[in-house]
Formats: sequence, structure tokens, C-alpha cells
Amino acid sequence: MFYLDLFRALQEEKVRYLVVGGVAVNLHGIGRLTVDVDLMLALDAGNLGRFVAVARRFPLKPVVPVNLDDFADAAKVAGWIRDKGMLAFALRSSDPATPTVDILVRPVVPFDEAWAHRVLRTVEGIEVPIASVEDIMRLKADLNPYPITDYWYEVTDEQIREHLARSPLDRLRWLDDARRFTLLARAAPLKVFREGKAQE
Repeated sequence: MFYLDLFRALQEEKVRYLVVGGVAVNLHGIGRLTVDVDLMLALDAGNLGRFVAVARRFPLKPVVPVNLDDFADAAKVAGWIRDKGMLAFALRSSDPATPTVDILVRPVVPFDEAWAHRVLRTVEGIEVPIASVEDIMRLKADLNPYPITDYWYEVTDEQIREHLARSPLDRLRWLDDARRFTLLARAAPLKVFREGKAQE
């Protein structure tokens, strides 16, 4: 299952990340169909390098015409943010049934602040750190004014065409994978952090 495989690899490589976006909203119990996996990362060079190692394992490739190794260079990423206004770094697999992975590189909520308020679900032995509902709402408010219960983002014509170009079997395989992961994760043990400390 792509989601568990991705989160397992991130855990094995000790990547500091948080699940945000539609997958996180689902894991908080608000049903939402999503077409990608949105993550926040600590943007230091070491963590970016560990993330790039994970991306290679799948293999995920940048949507923009840059080398994947460039994403491990914190100075280059800072330049993309400053000079090009980059908000997210998107990665895709050659497998059409694999969701796109979007890395938020300029979130309104700083990573360390969101990390201190994370929710941790342990799904089949894999610790999956999720942004808190409050932080997801702050991230979303920066992108559009809709409340979390109406959580959505604009789906582009290109994304719709890509989805429809997939075979019906690939579309169903992806949907079933997302459904199974959401059910597993919602039933998993939950640990909530406040100011970096686990709450009982």
C-alpha cells in the first residue's frame, strides 16, 4: 500500500515530516477524497537529504524540470522560495496509480511550531505524524477562506485530464488503497502533542 510504504520509508530514514492536506483531514475523521499526499518537512539540509533518499526508493521525480538532488540543497530550496515564489515541491511516480507527493516549502505555520502540536497515529507499527486540526486550519486559511469541513483545493484541468487518462483499473486501485489506509489509520492508536509534550 503506497501510503504505508511511504510513511514506513520516511520513518526508517528518520525524516522529520508532518502529514497535512486532505490525507491529514481524513485521518482526523473528516471524510475527503484527495488526489495527493501533502507533507511539511523540516527544511534543514540533513532532513532534505534523508527525504530525497526516500523519494529515490519509490522512485518519485520532480514535476518541475530540476534534478531531485537539488531538493536536498537547502540553499537552492530557499532560492526557489525567494526568487520563484515556490509554495510546494511536487513529486510524481511513473506509476499512474501512485498519488503525487507535494512538499509544502513555504507554509504559514513554521514546521517546528506545527511539530510541537502534532498528532501521532501508529498504523501497523509505523508512526505517522499528522498536523493538528488547528494547524491544518491555519495552513488552509492561507490558501483559501473555506472552513475545514469544506476542505478542498482547486483541481486543475491538467490533474483531471491525467486522472481520466489512467485506466479504470488504476483509478480504482488508487481509490481502494486510499480507502484501506484511511480505515487502518483511523483505527490506530492516537497520541496528541501540545507544546512538544505528549498528552495523556
